[in-house]
Amino acid sequence: MKIVPDNAGEGLLIRSYEPGRIRVRDKYHDCPLLISRHRVQAWLADNIETLDLAQLEPALADRPEVLLLGCGPVRIQPPQRLIADLGARGIGLEIMDSGAACRTYNILACENRSVVAALLA
Repeated sequence: MKIVPDNAGEGLLIRSYEPGRIRVRDKYHDCPLLISRHRVQAWLADNIETLDLAQLEPALADRPEVLLLGCGPVRIQPPQRLIADLGARGIGLEIMDSGAACRTYNILACENRSVVAALLA
């Protein structure tokens, strides 16, 4: 599904999402992905149910106010310890399926919010 046109100026937006594939600008990614307004990189995670803070450290390097966790095609609850650790750092966590996370990321990025999306394709 096409998400939005790439109109964030210098910032990165997600152009489209389909299960197993995320398009940022003109490049398709078929692996888990971290994206912020200025950086996109492969993410070494594959299971939300065992996700820990160490796996999210690359996403937290940008010091986001909000971390969007895209769980793939369906929403999966991460460990309560992870939720507590992020809350202790003052980072808002939103958990949703990856399609919803992509759309939400674009909205927040266009508003110049400090947001990072951690997405399972």
